[in-house]
This record gives sequence, C-alpha cells and structure tokens, in this order.
Amino acid sequence: LRGWFFLLIPGLLALRRAASGRPSFVLLLADDLGFGALSCYGHPSSTTPHLERL
Repeated sequence: LRGWFFLLIPGLLALRRAASGRPSFVLLLADDLGFGALSCYGHPSSTTPHLERL
C-alpha cells in the first residue's frame, strides 16, 4: 500500500491542474537506461532530441 502512495499524489495534482492547461511536470520511466545512454549525457551515437529539449 505504501508503494502506491507516491503515484497517488502526483495523479491527484495532475487532475487538479488539468483544467488550467498544460501539465507542469513530466514523469519519465525507463527500464535499463544507464547514465551515459542519452546524447545529452555524452553518448556518441544515440540521438534523443526530444529529451534534450526538455
């Protein structure tokens, strides 16, 4: 039960702000993503332009 609590609060806040327009946060979940796997952290061949714009 305690593990689901961290998902409940952001979900409720997102519902509250849904009427005001765009969300103010992005939750990114990635499996097996290392520190240097993104181009913004120096990976030479991986391109992540959308994540870099965030």
